[in-house]
Parts: sequence; structure tokens; C-alpha cells
Amino acid sequence: MKKILNTIIIIMSFAFVACVNDDTVTSFKDLNEVDISGLDLKYTVMLYDNLTISPTISTSQNDDSKLSYLWYIHQTNAAPGKDTLSREMNLDIEMLPKFVTPGLPYTLVFKVLDESTGVYYRKEMAVDVNTLYTKGTLLLCKDGGNTEVNFLRLDEERTLLENVYAMANDGQLAGSNPLNIYAINPSENKVHMKKVLIACSDENGGMYASPITFQADKAFRDGFEKPLADNLVSPTFYAKSGQIEYIIMNGQVHKRASNMGADRWEAPCVCLDGDPEYDVAPFIFDFAKAIFYDKKNGRLLTHDPYNKGALHELLADESGKLHFDNNNIGLNMELICCGGESAAASMWMLMKNTDTDKLFLLKFKMAYDRATGKIKFVSTANIELTTSVAPNIYDAVSFSANYSVDDFLMYATSDKVYSLNVSSKTDGSLDLKEALQLDLGPDNMEITKLDFVKIDVAEPTEDDPDATRVSNQLRMFVKDNNLSEKKAGVVFYEVSSEGGLHSTHIFTKTGFCDEVVDIDEKYS
Repeated sequence: MKKILNTIIIIMSFAFVACVNDDTVTSFKDLNEVDISGLDLKYTVMLYDNLTISPTISTSQNDDSKLSYLWYIHQTNAAPGKDTLSREMNLDIEMLPKFVTPGLPYTLVFKVLDESTGVYYRKEMAVDVNTLYTKGTLLLCKDGGNTEVNFLRLDEERTLLENVYAMANDGQLAGSNPLNIYAINPSENKVHMKKVLIACSDENGGMYASPITFQADKAFRDGFEKPLADNLVSPTFYAKSGQIEYIIMNGQVHKRASNMGADRWEAPCVCLDGDPEYDVAPFIFDFAKAIFYDKKNGRLLTHDPYNKGALHELLADESGKLHFDNNNIGLNMELICCGGESAAASMWMLMKNTDTDKLFLLKFKMAYDRATGKIKFVSTANIELTTSVAPNIYDAVSFSANYSVDDFLMYATSDKVYSLNVSSKTDGSLDLKEALQLDLGPDNMEITKLDFVKIDVAEPTEDDPDATRVSNQLRMFVKDNNLSEKKAGVVFYEVSSEGGLHSTHIFTKTGFCDEVVDIDEKYS
């Protein structure tokens, strides 16, 4: 009986299906496909200039009567916030601050809508919006005894714009006794933190300036959570490490959380181990945790944890102090330069004994201790650098190192630049000799300071117009003795390590001031 019932149900199902009308649509409206061409991958425009783009539109049915157009722009990789620029096919729009902020990456979108079908087509393009001061090299100088800020534009001619801070501020100077200049831009999403810091040793410590116009923003001493008691303010070093920014001011370590958008410096970090008083040198070791050298007590201090204001002496066992004691390096030992080694978590320090003027290479690493689960200091070498190893090092006027080129110390005499590979040096080894990198003597140039730095330079491709590469550069501050006045300037070389360390000339510019004090690259 059950078998008969199932058979009846199946027959009725077929009958029901046979009675259903087939409403399948068999006629589709042919799409009027749109092709957009004639657009570049990237456009560059000056603020307040017109961005003019004329795309080519073709359709499969040769009919554009039902097409509408939309141009809009938004900050790349940022929260949604689109500004409509035009509803015409051809774009011709003045790039105003209400649409864009110079120096930030933007995406321009062109959208074509077929109103008869609701189908749309779109193209995306990168847009760079610049001012005269967006990208280039900041030059902190002295001229006629005054502090002067000049700017080398990143154009084909490397145009020099002179005295840009005074020009933007009715002739006012940023301060006296210039120390350093920094293009501060800790977070792309925190535009208000982007500043130019002109650091000086005076009552204000220099000035913050707008990165767009160089107009004065505020005095450096006014950028702290609590008022400063010091009459003389000297910011000697700035660095960003992870989510934290550091500034060394009057030998004290101040921090702020760049990830939180904090634009004011906190009170000085407090040393919780040993002598609570400290006076750190203007350096930071590039490690997972920031490490500083306290020249007052001859010891290494670390900022830990990163979100608190505590400095601690490095943990070390007696075996880790075999070559030198990290908490007792010597009260007469001055840190001259520091850098990294290619070995994991390994660093080196060039120290000068101020009593004897002898130079020493101290090397150490931060090693994981399985027994305690903690990171501990381990000294690895303590070598006196004699003239048999480095014949010209005692004539050096400037030292520099670059954390992207491990193992190399660079130093300059009055007219030459030398390198020393510190990685192969261990206690007792005197086999390594210094290597000559540059000789500016034939050009009658006198070197006053040396910077060995990592620079990001544009190297666009067909697929990525924003592609960059790392350029490790020797940047010399010089006096051009071919000139009778305003002798100072800069000479740039790119350093390559392929087939041995060698340098290639990039750029020379002299004759615009009495002394170049500091430089920094400004990317936006």
C-alpha cells in the first residue's frame, strides 16, 4: 500500500510541474559597454593650481547620450570622506585646502554611470598635492650670526629656497644657537602632529613651524604637558621608536604616544634603578626597547614598559659583564657614535675617554635568558682603537652610523671620509684597516660635519607610480674654499654595498650661508 501511495505522489508532482508557466526572461537589453582611457596612473599638482584631466570615453553602441559623470577624491587608506569635485566628463578644478591637505596621499576616482541600465564604470588615480615646501631637504644654517632655515626642493633642479622661516614670519628668527632640524610626521592619520621643529639652545628651545607654509606654530617650550622650569632649553635629539616618540631635552628623556595623537611632551621619564638623576647623551639604540646612555653615571638605561614613564638599568649577569659593566662603563667615557651589527640584537658604541682622548669600540647584545624569561645585557667586546687599526680616526671631525647599513662606522676628517667595519673586530684582533670612501680635497672642500642616513627616494614603475627604494647616503656639510664668502653648503653621495662599500656622487650645492648646522629630509 505504501509503495502505491508513493507512486501516486510522484505522478502528481510531475503533473504539477507540467502545469507551471515558464516565465523565464529570454530577452536581455544589450549593455552599452563603456571604455575609459587617456588617464595617467598618477597626477601631481600644486595647491591652488587647477587639476585638468580630459579622459577618452568610447561605448560599444557608439551612444553616450545616457551617460553621467562623477569625479571625487578621498585620502588614500583613510576613513571614508569623499569630496565631489565635478559632474562633468572633463575635470578642471582648483585644488583648494577644503578638498586636500598637501603632502598626504590621495585617490582620485572617475565614475561613469549608464543611467538606462544602472551599470557604472570607474577608474582610480593617485594624486600628489604639493606646495613649494612639501618635499625636499630642510637645511638649518647660520648666516651672519643668525639662525636661518633654507629648503632644497625635490625638483629636477633641486631649487634652493632661502630663509624660508623668516620670509614666512615677517623677518622673525626661529631662535639663537641652532642645534637640529626635524621634519616630524609620526602618523599619517594624525595630521595635526606634522610639524617642522627648529631646535635651538635658548629660552624657548626653538620653534615649531607649519610644514606647509613655515609660519610659526608655537615655541618648543610651550609643547609640554607641564610648564618647564629651565631658563635655557636645549632639545638635542628626536626619534620615533614604535608607537612612542622621544625627545632628549637638557639631558632628560621625554616621550609622547604618537599612536594616541598626543601632541604635548610628558614630564621627564623617571629612573627607578640606582641613581635617580641622569643625563643622557643625544643618541638612541635601535632595539625593541629604547636604550639610552647616561653619561652622568656611565650606564645604559632602557625605557620599559613603553607606555609608562620609567627608565631602568639593563639586567645583566656577571658573565654578561665580562668585557665591560653596563652600569659602570666609566664616568669619563663619552658616547661619540653608535650603531647596529648584523648579528641579531647586537649593537656597538664608539666611546671616548675624555681624560686620555683614547677611543674604544664597545660591543654588546641583548639576549633572551631561558632561566628567567627576561632579556639581559651581554657585553661582547671592548677594543681600543689605535692608529694601527684606524690611522685617521683621531683626526676625525665627525662620526656617523646608519642602522640600515649594519656594521659600519663612518667618520670624516677635514677633507676625507673613511669607513670601519666593526663586525669583524673582537678583542685582540688588529687585522682590520680603515677604508677610504671619499676624498673632497681635490675639490677644495672642507668637511665640517657628516651624516650617514637612510633616505627613501622615488622609483616609480608602470604598475606603481608611488614605488620607492632605500638610498643610503653620505651627506657632508662643507665649506667650499673656492668661494670668498658664504662658503657653506652640502655634498651628497649614495653608498652601495654591492661588491664592497663604494659611493656615487648625487648632488652638490654651496655658497648660500656661513655654516650648515643640520639637515633632514622632508617627505610630505
